[in-house]
Amino acid sequence: MSTIANLPVVTTVTDSIIIPVVDTSVNATRQTTVGAIGLHINQNILSTYLATATNTVQGGVRIGPTLSVTENGTINVITTSLNFASTTSAGIVKIGSGINVNGMTISVTPYTLATATNSTLGGVIIGSGINLINGVISVTPYSLPVATTATLGGIKLGAGFISYGDGTVSVSTQGATGIGSPGATGATGIQGPAGYTGATGAQGVNGLFAGQGATGATGLGATGATGV
Repeated sequence: MSTIANLPVVTTVTDSIIIPVVDTSVNATRQTTVGAIGLHINQNILSTYLATATNTVQGGVRIGPTLSVTENGTINVITTSLNFASTTSAGIVKIGSGINVNGMTISVTPYTLATATNSTLGGVIIGSGINLINGVISVTPYSLPVATTATLGGIKLGAGFISYGDGTVSVSTQGATGIGSPGATGATGIQGPAGYTGATGAQGVNGLFAGQGATGATGLGATGATGV
């Protein structure tokens, strides 16, 4: 029986070289060529033990649920209709403002709160006189102090001032009626001159009584002027 040790050594291998083989179906030795063995290995053995394909290695793949293979070996993608995503169902979405997509990574653009103005909605800082309780803003009621020589505040208009509907205050051009103090008591008038001597009275009856002249009027002094 031939062994590996006594087989002839071939320096150059070609498809036509004849080599012995064992046919197990009849349990006998037959002859074949190197080319026939290579063809058998390529068609039966290599195709059976195909490497798995990767991004860098060519090889075999397994058809998944979204792929189909025709009889001639053509692979096709099974198209499906996707629904829009909702809070309860997966689906497709359209990327809007404030969201970034980089490959398979989704990120949200950080929000910067604008400062509020007369025309722009934004954020504010609570200052004095304003209260913030549980998100509710209220204004502290203002109490106007009474004005003094040292404190700025409110006043009431007295006599001599006029207030108009637009808040204008003016000084009245009509003077207030003055109240004069009582005048001083006038000086005592000078004493008037003595009255004239009255006429002699008529002769009394039987010469018993002498006539008597009338008494002169009392002189009156002028009244002093009333003080103003």
